[in-house]
Amino acid sequence: MIFRDAIPTDAVDIAKIQLTVWKQAYNKIFPEKFLQQMSYKDKIESNYKWLESLEKTTRVFVAEIKSKQLIGFSVGGLKREGDPLYKGELWGIYILNNYQRKGIGTELFKKVIQHLLNIKINSMLVWVLKDNPYRFFYEKLKGKFVREKQKEFNGLFRLIVSYGWLNIKNIFKN
Repeated sequence: MIFRDAIPTDAVDIAKIQLTVWKQAYNKIFPEKFLQQMSYKDKIESNYKWLESLEKTTRVFVAEIKSKQLIGFSVGGLKREGDPLYKGELWGIYILNNYQRKGIGTELFKKVIQHLLNIKINSMLVWVLKDNPYRFFYEKLKGKFVREKQKEFNGLFRLIVSYGWLNIKNIFKN
């Protein structure tokens, strides 16, 4: 397994991972019609533009197997919104089902933490759908519940919750 920075040509694989994970993980959270309307072509185009013009404070990390296939990714950078105590944000981790529960998510999480520490950010939060079946991953990593709020997803409103770490240097210390 190789963990590396994403490059613009990874946009296709990242789009596949995003849409696959959304359709599998959120099929009980969003109506089927909503999930089916997600455009693979649009996602590739937006990912390519996004990866080409990332700010220096934002990093995308990918997990790649020996066949050069991407099977997961994480994104992190400066906090976009939320509690003022937290300066950094894990924007998300996505891993294909067949590769979950193998430590890949933890490694991608660590990559974001290392990036934040490198840019002198010591605290972090993550926003997650409240009904996301994988949100307890963040509790396992000692994330503390911060708050919840409504978020709009193309006309549908869902509750999201945030987990925070006031000192990301200590997440993996016993």
